[in-house]
Amino acid sequence: MKDKVRAGELPPVEERLPADPIVVEPYARIGAYGGWARIAGWETFYFSHYEGPMRICPQGATVRLNLLERLVMSEDGKVFTLHLRPGVKWSDGHPHTADDYIFWFEHINRNWELSPLPREPFDAPGTRITKVDTYTVQYEFESPHFYFANDLAHSGHRFRVPAHFAKRYHVDFVESGDLKARAQRLGFINWMDYFSAVVEQGYRGSTVFNRPTLRSHQLVRRQQQNFYYERNPYYPKVDPQGQQLPYVDGITRILGLRPEIVTAQMVAGELTMAALAFDASSLPFLLRNEQRGGYTTYLWTEYLASALSISINQTFADPAVRDILADARFRRALSMAINRQEINEARYFGLGRPGPMFVLPTSKFYDEDTFRQAHGEYDPQAAKALLDEVGIVDRTGDGRRNRPGGGKLNLVLEQPGHHDPTVEMVLEQWREVGLDIHLRVVPGSFLRIRAESNQVHMGTGPGDRVGDTLFPNEPMWFLPFRQGRDMVTWGQWVRWFQTDGQEGQEPTSEAKDLMRWWNEMRSHPDRAERIKLGKRIMQSQAEHVWAIGTVGLTPQPVAVANHLHNVPKRGYWGWDTKLNYPYHPETHFMTTPSP
Repeated sequence: MKDKVRAGELPPVEERLPADPIVVEPYARIGAYGGWARIAGWETFYFSHYEGPMRICPQGATVRLNLLERLVMSEDGKVFTLHLRPGVKWSDGHPHTADDYIFWFEHINRNWELSPLPREPFDAPGTRITKVDTYTVQYEFESPHFYFANDLAHSGHRFRVPAHFAKRYHVDFVESGDLKARAQRLGFINWMDYFSAVVEQGYRGSTVFNRPTLRSHQLVRRQQQNFYYERNPYYPKVDPQGQQLPYVDGITRILGLRPEIVTAQMVAGELTMAALAFDASSLPFLLRNEQRGGYTTYLWTEYLASALSISINQTFADPAVRDILADARFRRALSMAINRQEINEARYFGLGRPGPMFVLPTSKFYDEDTFRQAHGEYDPQAAKALLDEVGIVDRTGDGRRNRPGGGKLNLVLEQPGHHDPTVEMVLEQWREVGLDIHLRVVPGSFLRIRAESNQVHMGTGPGDRVGDTLFPNEPMWFLPFRQGRDMVTWGQWVRWFQTDGQEGQEPTSEAKDLMRWWNEMRSHPDRAERIKLGKRIMQSQAEHVWAIGTVGLTPQPVAVANHLHNVPKRGYWGWDTKLNYPYHPETHFMTTPSP
């Protein structure tokens, strides 16, 4: 940076930083500038996370200010006033202001071509946004939204774009014919495709559009599968000595590497940090090769109620199949036939927490008595009795249970992407109680289409959104909030709620209760009542087993090159915490690798 300042390409650091910059305390010690990190896949996040108005705390349970000086909520929970920190700038030096939030709300979220379905909680017609002044923006919701701060911490970076940049590519600010002609010259289908590539993604193919960012590093170049990022000269954070962060000069990100290739490159000493390609089964190999690869394996904890969660479609089109899947006794039997302790020992070295699908014990919505009543104990005899009660019995003497009234059960569990040994163990344990359920492994994109078409019996996914940051706003495992490749329970009920009953299947009274409790939980002015409503949702999960859990809080290996510092040896890892975001990756720093 100093060379660029001397050459007149950048102003001095004092002019690039806010008058009151954000001070970040490093995990271990003050770092040193320099180094170029090399990472695989989407792991840019290890060094450069999205910066929102708020941020998530290390335990994943609370949120704090980030790019805001203050967040003021009205007593009724309907009006939120965001006081932005003055002097924060985008990576091109342009001020970060209320205009960036106004632009996203009015010209992206409220533009039907870009957002056919406006983003919740901004989807209600009466939701309004007001620019109070240059650094103050105000949201007013039709209904109370007491967990909006959580949205700002986890997803707040999505609620704004650099307006001064985005205007050049939006039909509201550029003559329609000119914009369409530009899009077509660059090979885009329409102006929306062009806008999304430039503003939302920042690149298309080998073309990098130099979209301004607030992250610690900015994308500057792409060459085939390699993306290159350099320090953001206007990043608004400093260490306790006043040195501008980040410490690491740049990042090379390599796409298209299979997990086994990532492992091989880590062992060969070619990567700076890796984790997403690993699971617990990677641990022995990583530990054996630490000296060879010049790295250390840290053992973090996955922020999951269940590393493998199973969802059961309640709205499957075939009535005969739907009657089976929608019977809570069948789901309880499936859950009680799973030997979670055996899975924990075999797959996770006994380090996980066996149990049903539930919020985490650290959550204020957790209740130990309800957890123990959630049909998570291993009891194959009770499972068999429940199946007999449902009428799923062996009618041919071949050891396999049949449908009520006869015929093969023919149920399929679909998994995205790759074979998971945990799934194989669950299927074998179900066979021990007479259930011959088949496995189908399909590409994730294809499974999403099948799930949204209501063609999937049972699905799998990681049991996240189970802590106090995400559960209040995205409790997808416990009520008809959304459907997708990793969550098939709610199927057509979701569509019914989304269209006010015009499409989909009308939900049961239990499902309607869940949605009513959830809406009340987010809008009730009394905190104790909100917690009570959340616990009521979990009581429904315990009774109805809407989703089936296996083992949670499982070990997550994180391989860190020995010349990379300020990475915690322990931490939570998952979507709820946005991987390592709470641990300030902008303070990681590198020293010269040992020969």
